[in-house]
Amino acid sequence: METFNRNDPKYHSSFCCASHVTTLARVLITVNLIACFLSLLTYHSIETGRFIIFLVGLVIAGIGTIAIYGEYRDLLLFFIGSEIVLFTIECFYGVSAATTIPALNNLGTLLIALLLFILFASATAMLPCLITYCNLAQFIKDREYSGKVSMRYDV
Repeated sequence: METFNRNDPKYHSSFCCASHVTTLARVLITVNLIACFLSLLTYHSIETGRFIIFLVGLVIAGIGTIAIYGEYRDLLLFFIGSEIVLFTIECFYGVSAATTIPALNNLGTLLIALLLFILFASATAMLPCLITYCNLAQFIKDREYSGKVSMRYDV
């Protein structure tokens, strides 16, 4: 049976002060949850599709919060997949919304370059978070398979 070392360097972040993956994931999901809640509060038009996307984002962030603080690996993997799907939907919605604004249609090629830059910057900002969440899932899996902690099923 393999021994589990909680302080193994592979469980420390390489992009944020070498903090432990559990601590960093908790900080990131808390910031994500607060940002989703604030964006939902500041959006005034309920009848548009953007409000639905904000609401779904808040629900997904809530699921992520439960998964990370409770350290539920399966729920964490569902959260990671949901984040990727939601990000893709937000990208398509943002591009379609930007192309329907008459003032932006005059920009032509510059509009395409601006949209590509925003999509690239958003994906670049999201990537370290997803890597941290995946590392946390690996941490939980390694801990469960080492025999130190048995799998938990809350009913």
